[in-house]
Amino acid sequence: MKTEFTLGRSVTNDIVIENPMVGRKHLHVLYKSENELIIEDLETNNFTFVNQIRIKKKSVSPYDTILLGTYELNSKFLFTEIIKKVNESRTDFTKEFSDLKKIYEEYEKKVNEIRNKSQVFPLIIRAFVTLSAMAAAFFIFQDPQIRYPVMTGAGVLGGFVSLVLHKDSKLKDRIDILTAELEMVYKCPKCGKSLISRRWKHWAIKKECENCGAKWIN
Repeated sequence: MKTEFTLGRSVTNDIVIENPMVGRKHLHVLYKSENELIIEDLETNNFTFVNQIRIKKKSVSPYDTILLGTYELNSKFLFTEIIKKVNESRTDFTKEFSDLKKIYEEYEKKVNEIRNKSQVFPLIIRAFVTLSAMAAAFFIFQDPQIRYPVMTGAGVLGGFVSLVLHKDSKLKDRIDILTAELEMVYKCPKCGKSLISRRWKHWAIKKECENCGAKWIN
C-alpha cells in the first residue's frame, strides 16, 4: 500500500496544483490515518505555513489551515485526494467492511421496530372496536337472531379497521427513509459499489468485491 506522495506544480507529482506560488515539487506527504497526514516542505522558496506558522515538517488534520506561499491549500481536499490514492493501491478493507456490519444491523433493528409497532397498534384498535361493538350488541339487542349476527359483524368491522390501519403509508415512508440513508453508506469501502441489494451476511460469504477485488473477509 502506497503511503508517501508528493505535491507541487509539476505534472510529475502525485497531486498537481497549478498555482505560481506553489513550488514545482513543494510538499512530501506521508499518510498516517484518515485524520492525520505528515507534510514536509521540500526546501521551497515560498515556504509552507500551518495555522500561520512556518513549518519544515508537521502533522496536520483536515481542520488545519495550510498555506503554500500565499496560496491556501484546502486541507479537506488534500485529505480526500491522499485517501483516494492510498485506497487505489490498497486491497485490505476488512475493518471498514466490519464497520458496515454494525451499520446494517442497526438499520435492520430500526426497520423491525417500525414493523412491530405497526402490527401491535392495529391489533389493539381491532380488539377495542370488536369488544366495544360486541358488548353494545349484547346489551342492546336481546333477540339472539339479531344479537349474534351483529356480534359477528362487529368482529368483521374490527378486522377491517385493523387492515386499514396496517396499510398506513407512513410505515412505508419511514422504512424508505431508513433505506435511503443506508444506501448512502452501505457500499464497497474501496470502489463505492452499492451493496443495498443484499444483507451484510451475503456479501461476507463472498469475502471480496467482484468489482474491484477489495478484501472484505480474510
